[in-house]
Amino acid sequence: MADKQVVLITGCSFGLGTNIAMEYANDPRKCYKVWAAVRVDDDSELIKKMAGNLLDDTLFVCSIDLTVKNSIESTVDMILKTDGKIDILVNNAVCTFFSPFETLDIDSGRKVMEINLFGHARLIHLLIPGMKERRHGRIISIGSIGAVGYNGIFNEYFSGSKCALESLTTDLNAQLRPYNVWLSVLHPRAVRTERPMKVFESRDYQDHVRLTEKVDEVTNKMFQERLDQLANAFKPECQAQDPEETAKIIKDITEKEEPFAVYQSDQIGVYVASKFCKDTTGEALVKHVRSTLEHTY
Repeated sequence: MADKQVVLITGCSFGLGTNIAMEYANDPRKCYKVWAAVRVDDDSELIKKMAGNLLDDTLFVCSIDLTVKNSIESTVDMILKTDGKIDILVNNAVCTFFSPFETLDIDSGRKVMEINLFGHARLIHLLIPGMKERRHGRIISIGSIGAVGYNGIFNEYFSGSKCALESLTTDLNAQLRPYNVWLSVLHPRAVRTERPMKVFESRDYQDHVRLTEKVDEVTNKMFQERLDQLANAFKPECQAQDPEETAKIIKDITEKEEPFAVYQSDQIGVYVASKFCKDTTGEALVKHVRSTLEHTY
């Protein structure tokens, strides 16, 4: 396994994470060893089933609770002791509460930030020293077009966490590119997986929906309209993206010699992003930050 690139992917219990893990594990070159992270061991049934004969060959399952510091550290330590390195990190795990803001307590927002931002920041923090020492590393985070201002209504904590993660990526790029460590964010469109329905059907989500009865009529009407829009966005007739296609895009980005800071998953995404950003690649901002350190570069 010494010549293989070691990949750690979070959020592999279901949804896009399973497809990302399989995209790397199925590579015909057998050049990747994949660690597919689930939150708890009981969440591993689907990814193990999908892996089939690849399980414990090119794909291995581990558990990471991104809200628990010791869980993150112990899993990274286990992988480093086993393989000696982690070459690629895919920050895919996500948490969201789609609801009128006034129905959410601060603990809900804290949970979203803990998983979407701080949990992934802890992973990056742990992996940077080894990547710098080896002068090689690729880190890609699944972002959101909401991070650049596109319709994050009723999903404010989620959009805020993704915006913060994108800012983190920009600044770290300026610091780490001299070590051949490159960070990217992908803005996918709606991806056609079972994850959205699992979110909508979860007890936490249903509890928040019931709380909308406490908001005023206008807010509740706006929320229900937006909820319908979101549910429809994942239907095939609305051109929701195939998860295998999205997973291939992610892998392709990590294989580039000099990947951009920001990507969109298709031309529709580029078009939408261009309405809010003059530079849809994020490179202009990275170059600006680097220019402030011109004596170092």
